[in-house]
Amino acid sequence: MPTLDHVVVNVRDRIDEGLETYRRLGFTMTPRGYHTLRGVSRDASRILTKSFQPKLDNRQFTVWELASKREIATFTEKKSFVIGAALSDDGALVVHGGTDGVVRFFDVARAEQVARVPTKGWIDDVASFGDTFAVGGRAGVVSIFLRDAKLQRTFSYGAKVAGLTLSDRFVIARGTKSAPMLWNLATGEGVRVEHHDVAGLLGGTRCARLSADGKRIITCGDDCRVVVSRIEL
Repeated sequence: MPTLDHVVVNVRDRIDEGLETYRRLGFTMTPRGYHTLRGVSRDASRILTKSFQPKLDNRQFTVWELASKREIATFTEKKSFVIGAALSDDGALVVHGGTDGVVRFFDVARAEQVARVPTKGWIDDVASFGDTFAVGGRAGVVSIFLRDAKLQRTFSYGAKVAGLTLSDRFVIARGTKSAPMLWNLATGEGVRVEHHDVAGLLGGTRCARLSADGKRIITCGDDCRVVVSRIEL
């Protein structure tokens, strides 16, 4: 059954008016700042948001429980400007990374860091699926970690990794100036994709997603084209 992941509402410069409207509708609004949705647990009971509060000069990640509309845990990182973060499927673990190239694992129930793993270079994105996490950034390397922080496998993208998509079978890396690449997690081999060069996507790819059946990859780029390509299994 199709499920709703998230919705983006553009209120332009009417932020205060938008906040008040959603409060009246019964929504719980987070404190003013800069917020992005970084993850949703598989049962949709918890979400992970990233915020940056300029006046406080901190970078926060907060896990929210949707039923009770309360914060479960908040993690603040001051040693690194954190860019990528993901929530485990069960909502019990947060993994993030940023400018110092360190992947940090946080236990939500204990609200504390439980592991840290240095990697090569600036981290731009973290993706999760099940008990697996994918991490990538400016070094052009995609690292696959298990939830116990053990490195399972690495893949070479050859360019800055701007975004990642992870499933039970594949990991996709994309770049703002490069076509996406797809690998099989079990074998470590690259997977051939029809229209793999994504001809016509000027400036590279801005997003890349897998279809629900795992047989197609959907990409979009700076030229506003959406390309659906078949994965050759």
